[in-house]
Amino acid sequence: MAFYDGDPFAGIGGHRSKGKGFYFLLKDNVLIVMGQVERPNDCKVADNGNFIVNDWLFDVATKSIGYAFNDKGEVILKKGSKQIC
Repeated sequence: MAFYDGDPFAGIGGHRSKGKGFYFLLKDNVLIVMGQVERPNDCKVADNGNFIVNDWLFDVATKSIGYAFNDKGEVILKKGSKQIC
């Protein structure tokens, strides 16, 4: 599992207002899933290939969307957080 919180096409990383980041899932050194969300962070993968991504969003408020995906990259859970601050 790897992720990039930046827009490689614009050369911008971290907090920004556009240009989605990428997440990648590899199995036996082969790319099996690649996707985009606004600001992917805190990504983890389970032994069965399911994985989670915390999308920090472009918003300046303390909000995020948590995603859980299966090993084919299909969303199995999506949950948004409320503003904390």
